[in-house]
Amino acid sequence: MTETVITSACYFPPAIFFNHFYQAEEILPDAHEYFVKQTLRNRAYVCGANGKFSLIVPVKHTGGKLTAMKDIQISYDSQWQKIHWRSITSAYRNSPFFEYYEDELAPLFSVKEKFLFDLNEKILHTLLKLTGCKGMVAGTEKFVHEYSGGETDIRKLSDPKIFFESLTDTTPRPYPQVFPSTDGFISGLSVLDLLFNMGRDSMTAL
Repeated sequence: MTETVITSACYFPPAIFFNHFYQAEEILPDAHEYFVKQTLRNRAYVCGANGKFSLIVPVKHTGGKLTAMKDIQISYDSQWQKIHWRSITSAYRNSPFFEYYEDELAPLFSVKEKFLFDLNEKILHTLLKLTGCKGMVAGTEKFVHEYSGGETDIRKLSDPKIFFESLTDTTPRPYPQVFPSTDGFISGLSVLDLLFNMGRDSMTAL
């Protein structure tokens, strides 16, 4: 079992992240790393009838300044929460386990956290519970550029380019999906896709 996993605080992280989380005794979302636009810190990928698409959490402008993740504020100028939940419902309502998880996930789209890190941490706690991961979650106390104590650091995977390049045909292992592409299994999706399609057997696909 991996003792500690260092991760960026991501919005409904990809399913493959949970392969690391499932083996961890401690999971540390990095509260002090700089927020970077167009990363998994404020976006998640799901799949509907028209293929893969992203759900993006709007954040308040920082004026071009480098800002720690813990200080990034969410914008509620649009009704993005309703749009996200409606999109997820449309994509997965016919999946085998949508109704099983619906009541625990829906409240995450009504709470209005001020900071993105706090929202993502709340989401992570819920997802760890639903997937059966036992690792304890604790925020980082300061930014550490490179860990050297044997920790597993997956922060670079929050960059979609690096993340999708890291995927192979077997990560995660293909499982039945509601809307598979003409080429077959769609990889790189949020753990939501895995949960709604595999239920309690989700971790066996990783």
